Amino acid sequence: MLGAGSLPRDFTSLVEGAFQNCSHLTEITLPSGLESIRKYTFSGCRDLSAVTLDEKVKVIEDYAFANTSSLTDIKFPAALERLEKGAFSNSGLSSIRYPAKLVSLGEKAFAGCKFTSVAIPETVSSVADDAFDFANGTNVSLFYPQHENVLRALRDKEVPIQVKIVDGTDVIKKEAFMGLDGLHSISIPASVRRIEDGAFYNCAGLTSVELNDGLEFIGSGAFSEDPITSIKIPNSVTTIGTFAFHRCGELANVQLSNRLKVLPEGAFEECYSMRSITLPDGLEEIGDTALSLSRIAEIILPDSIKKIGFEAFAGCSDLRRINLPSSLSSLGEGAFTGAGLSSVTIPESITKIPAGLFDCCENLESITFPSTLVSIGANAFRSNPQLKGFIAPVGLSSIGSGAFENCKALIEVKFNDSLISIDDRAFSGTGIKTLVLPAGVHQVGSSAFAGCASLMSVQFMSDDCSIGKEAFRNCPALAKVDLPKHLTDIPSGMFVSCPGVKSIVLPNSLLRIGDDAFKDTGLATVNVPASVQEIGTAFANCGSLQTASIPYILKNTVGQFASAKVTVRKPATAADQELVMEEKRIAEEEKRQEEERRVQEAQRQERERIAQVEEAKRREAQKYEFPDWVRYSKWINITTSTGSYGQPMNLENKIEFDYYPDYSGPCYVWTITTSGPVHSENGSTVLRGDYRYENGYVYLQVGNDWLILRLDESSRRLVNTRNGEVFYKDGY
Repeated sequence: MLGAGSLPRDFTSLVEGAFQNCSHLTEITLPSGLESIRKYTFSGCRDLSAVTLDEKVKVIEDYAFANTSSLTDIKFPAALERLEKGAFSNSGLSSIRYPAKLVSLGEKAFAGCKFTSVAIPETVSSVADDAFDFANGTNVSLFYPQHENVLRALRDKEVPIQVKIVDGTDVIKKEAFMGLDGLHSISIPASVRRIEDGAFYNCAGLTSVELNDGLEFIGSGAFSEDPITSIKIPNSVTTIGTFAFHRCGELANVQLSNRLKVLPEGAFEECYSMRSITLPDGLEEIGDTALSLSRIAEIILPDSIKKIGFEAFAGCSDLRRINLPSSLSSLGEGAFTGAGLSSVTIPESITKIPAGLFDCCENLESITFPSTLVSIGANAFRSNPQLKGFIAPVGLSSIGSGAFENCKALIEVKFNDSLISIDDRAFSGTGIKTLVLPAGVHQVGSSAFAGCASLMSVQFMSDDCSIGKEAFRNCPALAKVDLPKHLTDIPSGMFVSCPGVKSIVLPNSLLRIGDDAFKDTGLATVNVPASVQEIGTAFANCGSLQTASIPYILKNTVGQFASAKVTVRKPATAADQELVMEEKRIAEEEKRQEEERRVQEAQRQERERIAQVEEAKRREAQKYEFPDWVRYSKWINITTSTGSYGQPMNLENKIEFDYYPDYSGPCYVWTITTSGPVHSENGSTVLRGDYRYENGYVYLQVGNDWLILRLDESSRRLVNTRNGEVFYKDGY
């Protein structure tokens, strides 16, 4: 039984597991000659509480002091260089004093040890990522890049972490500090030139970052989703990667490098606390979503700006003021969607306004357009409830779909002579009162002015125009409409639910009127021009319609004019005359086809009658066509065992049946020949009956009943289907 002990001074080595599982060993002094503690030497010595190691020991091998729960403290030799796998795993150690020469900590070296703090020196250059368990609450102090792999082990752990980046470090590698929730601050030394992609991504506790003056590159997502409160990007930085500070929700203050040319995509997207940013002179491009969903109230763009990307300021509801410099040549779609701007001046350098540029800007009241503008994209100013007027620049040729949709305060609209097309829903739901469409307008899209509740008059100055369906749907105040002189089509639903339209002059060029074109209008009378060749349910639910005059060619549409009295004009045009001739031709053709159908029906009925006669003859002849094995024989039925009745006999071309259903009763006799039945008599008891043969069955009349015999091909017998009686051939 061991307690305390020491080894002779001349010992120079111990075998592996020398004291393994000596559970009562409490303390030991090892001789000075040892340079290594072998594997498992003291493993399982649970009472071991004191160990004296010689200063020459360089290596403690695998699991040498594993499971020594009473060992709470140990002084490592000054010469110690390596602690190998599991060396002190599950021991009682709670703190460590690292010797100066220690360079390596192996796998699970201190696994299971309950440390309250782990401070790994810079000199320990090789540390296995699982050397410590890092229980929640453990304070950890490390050096980068020496302990890079330990950082990976600390991801998503709730442990306070302090990291010193060693002077001389040139690059912070990709995702090196990613997910370190316990990292609260970091200082980048002057030697670092590059911070690679995602280096500090999603560090949930990182609030303070100090960047050095020598830094040149910040990679994509480098600080994304960190709670940083402020950042100063030194002037040495020339490049910032996409989404570098994306979703830094606490970031309020930003100072950019004056050497930046591009603020890239998503650089400060969803930085909800950012209220101001100063863009450096020389900046040429603001990338897609670069500052979207921030709380910037005002921004001054430098004169060097050439491009603003897709949704660059989208959702910046606090943004009240912005200048767009003359250097600007490109605006991305939705660049200011949902911004809080009240007024905007677009520079002369812009020729096209892209889709959704100022979509849903609830405070936007006025816009100054450049004279160079040629097109406005889809939804460019949609749902801007404060926008009051629109005066088209002289060169504007197209207005995109939904461009001013639901701008309810938009009352004054003036178009220019160069305007060619107004796309679908472009001004639907606006407050326009009067509408004059210039002579150059050749296309008005579907629902282009639908839902304009205040619209009272519409005037087309052009001779012809393509108009989309429901172009003026649900304009209740609309009373006066001047259509193009050479209009050929009124599309479906063009004036549906416009009760103020009480009269309208349809041009003589009109060819088609679509379904529901005037449905639910207030029309009292209508004169459909002779040119119209096609008309749908155009006047459905026109309760005020009293009279209608239509050309002869439309006479079949009388029922489509509600309850109005409809006058069908006499044939007047070449089309009418052609219709009259066509109707006559159709009537003659229908008469000819009816006579042809009558003759064909009579012929069919005659063929049916002949077929029925032939079928009757066939069935009559078939009654006597018995199989050969049945013919030329006499068949007798015996119901008792007292004797036979009748003798077999060969009869040419005939079959004779004698049937005694009851020994004392009458005998039924059928003699069948090819020319019909011949009945023989058997005294006064004979009864005669009809018969026939069909599909393998013989039917014999017995009084008012029928005897049905089945021809059994296999046994060559005739069997009574009712009770199984057998008719025997050539005797029995």
